[in-house]
Amino acid sequence: MFLFHLSRRFRSRRGVVVGAALAGLLPLALVAPADAATYQLFSTPGTARFTVPSGVSAVTVHVVGAGGGGGGSGWGTFPVPGPAGGGGGGGANASCTLAVTPGTVLDVTVGAGGAKGVARVDDRPSTAGKTAGWSGISIGTTRRAEAGGGSGGGGSLGNVAGGAGGTGATPRSCAGGVVTTNPGANGAKGGDGVFNGSGGAGGVAGTTVPAECPANSGRGGNGANGGVFSGYDGDNGSNGCVVIRY
Repeated sequence: MFLFHLSRRFRSRRGVVVGAALAGLLPLALVAPADAATYQLFSTPGTARFTVPSGVSAVTVHVVGAGGGGGGSGWGTFPVPGPAGGGGGGGANASCTLAVTPGTVLDVTVGAGGAKGVARVDDRPSTAGKTAGWSGISIGTTRRAEAGGGSGGGGSLGNVAGGAGGTGATPRSCAGGVVTTNPGANGAKGGDGVFNGSGGAGGVAGTTVPAECPANSGRGGNGANGGVFSGYDGDNGSNGCVVIRY
């Protein structure tokens, strides 16, 4: 039998060579493909600007409206809980591809989530959540993409009836190619006090929210559960989101 023995010195050198080869290959596995799309995310409510980089002739924009606030709840008499608040409506979303030139400035608006409704206090009824802000993109004075914000969930009615769910928003426009639009879902009605008094769930945003957006972007706030000795505030709606890919 023929046995081939590697010397300790050769084995050591071989380890160095293999290690160096792997070290040279490792960065290649972590580098994104050269043709992978670059994107910029906007998720803080308010306005911002994006300047088209050199060499870019088209951008794909995706705008998500914010979610409406959840309604506040009432209180009941032990052991029966009071009526619950309705869930806020979800924001709409829209996307399309815009033809641009380098140096063009896109004005970006990110909608703020609707404020929560507050609880019933003494004889003052609970209040509805607030309507959320829209998200969009403008070039100069022309709005090129816009998605509406959801409406707020209703506050509880009297001592028994749960608040109505907020209406999901509709996408308003996207003036480009390859257009996709989705409305937001309606919020659920709050439970009546004589039954379960559970707050209505907030409606989700349209079905194609970009993965780059924060979790629950555009979702309506949940309505508050009905209380036994006191009512509760609803949840604020989630903010909108804008993604620009190029």
